[in-house]
Amino acid sequence: MNDAPIRVAYALEQCWDQVPGEAATAALRIAAALGERPDDVTVLQVVAKHADIPPAVYRPVGSVAMLPLGRRWLYAAWTRLNWPKVESVTGSVDVAHATGFVPCATSVPLVVTIDDIQFLEAPGSLAKHVERVMRRSFDVIGERADRVLCSSRATFDDCVRGGLDEAKLRLVPVGADADWEVAAEQTLAVYRELVPARGATANS
Repeated sequence: MNDAPIRVAYALEQCWDQVPGEAATAALRIAAALGERPDDVTVLQVVAKHADIPPAVYRPVGSVAMLPLGRRWLYAAWTRLNWPKVESVTGSVDVAHATGFVPCATSVPLVVTIDDIQFLEAPGSLAKHVERVMRRSFDVIGERADRVLCSSRATFDDCVRGGLDEAKLRLVPVGADADWEVAAEQTLAVYRELVPARGATANS
């Protein structure tokens, strides 16, 4: 059995949102909790090309690899071309985790976190270009994601109604009262499903 830590490319683009919110907070806190488990997992943070840095409260701790494209072009390339791959800047990884909904490009098993899909139920509630990206991302998630982490039971149920494969969905509750160590353990369990050499059986 290979006991080396699982190497995860961890996409944190939402930390650079104009108004980062709960999705950024949850991803950072889970990353911090995973960072307390170096024997189990190595988190390699990756984002688009940026000239600025987020506010301190939303700033990733540690090194962050930047891909060669800015966000607008990166999202289009990720969802249309499955390029540029996150491992091109992180080095070899076992799993890629898009924590901010837009599925990153990768050649390894892909995990995507979904916090809500209100844009499907309330079309027109977002700016047109944002809604286009979200809808295209949701289609790509259905095609390419190996696992989808839903941040609430309501989101889980919405994803099922939206047409995602229920067998690929996992509930990882986050919120103001979340236990981040538990959320990190649940996230790590999903990584282990996808990396059988680390002792778990893949269940695609």
